Amino acid sequence: MSFLSYRVPFLVLMALFILPIQNSHAQSNSCDSIKSTQDVLDCALSHHPDIQLSESSLERDKFLKSIAKQRPNPELNTSLMSGQTGGNDGLNTEFGLLIPLEVGGKRKNRIRQAIANESITQAQVLESKELTALNTVLALYRLRQIHSELATINEALSTFENIKSNYKKRTTLAPEQEISSNVFGLAADEYKLKRTTLMQEEESLKKFLELATGLSQNSIQKHLPGSKSRWPVFQGASQDMKNSALAKTQAETTLAAANLRLAKSQAWPDFKLGPTLQTQSGTPGNPRAIGMNISMSLPLLSWNRGNIQYAQRDKSRSALAYELARNKNQNERQEQILRYQSAIASLKSLRSTASMNTEHQSIEKYFEEGLIPTSLVIESHRQIFELTESMNRQELNAIDALWRLFIIDGRFLSEKI
Repeated sequence: MSFLSYRVPFLVLMALFILPIQNSHAQSNSCDSIKSTQDVLDCALSHHPDIQLSESSLERDKFLKSIAKQRPNPELNTSLMSGQTGGNDGLNTEFGLLIPLEVGGKRKNRIRQAIANESITQAQVLESKELTALNTVLALYRLRQIHSELATINEALSTFENIKSNYKKRTTLAPEQEISSNVFGLAADEYKLKRTTLMQEEESLKKFLELATGLSQNSIQKHLPGSKSRWPVFQGASQDMKNSALAKTQAETTLAAANLRLAKSQAWPDFKLGPTLQTQSGTPGNPRAIGMNISMSLPLLSWNRGNIQYAQRDKSRSALAYELARNKNQNERQEQILRYQSAIASLKSLRSTASMNTEHQSIEKYFEEGLIPTSLVIESHRQIFELTESMNRQELNAIDALWRLFIIDGRFLSEKI
């Protein structure tokens, strides 16, 4: 045997061995080059465990069609009988080959059923990507908002600590000054508790993003989204919604129709057809006989009516589910548009952060000059923190509604964060 005959199988085996390694290497390097917030989102859409699991299920379900295409194997029947015929010992042998023949379109309907099941799994992959995209976008925006809220808290704590420090430097304090010092201490404790709560939320978001992307926390922190300057405009009803909920109900409708066809086809009995050879030894001439064997079940007691009726009702239910899903999506779309527009209008009606900071600095200056009481300083910091919280809440509402609209319209994979 020549070397080439050994070489061809060897090259094939090497190719089969190397390709999976290259694919896994490409997957592991898909998140190596992170240059923007969009790269972080794209990384989550390829790395999140839920997406990997759903895509693995889809790779498995692609073989359902191959399973449905399989034809039943032929059957071999053999019988041996020995005895005496005319005083002579004899042996009767019978060989039969039965080839199953499916009728009524069973195989074709099984293939349709397999394709519909695969479509359902594809819809589940899309659903996992929708949830991952929404949660990742919200986590990135919220992480940036927490930084601004922590900055506001730290600025308030710094102010309170400086004022308390100035009070401690004095040898004696008037009763009003002593009370003011205690009040600033209580306010500082309150803000420390708020800071702890925010830091706990921050750590939870970091862990989620770390799991979703496989990136380090430092890499994620470098690519947080900024404030949105342009907000897309959405019209009324959309006739071209392509989300996972509709895709799944549509695939289930297709599956129900395939199940009904399969139930009707199963009412027809299958044939088993093939040649039969019979030989006999121990008699003069050793006679042989060749014939045809036909086997089939007789549909006398059942025409599969129960399964057919069940499949008919399931088809009607699936059609109803699809229409209800479309109506639900339209209603949710209108709801999210109203929520989106309300949040944007609220953000646009607020004063700029620069003007608020200027007024805040004026209050602290007047306090240092002894022109305003302690309560106004604490109140000004409280108002700035609560206003920052409210602004962030409305921004997150707008972002949440925006990406839910992208998901409903089937645009979330093409939109940028």
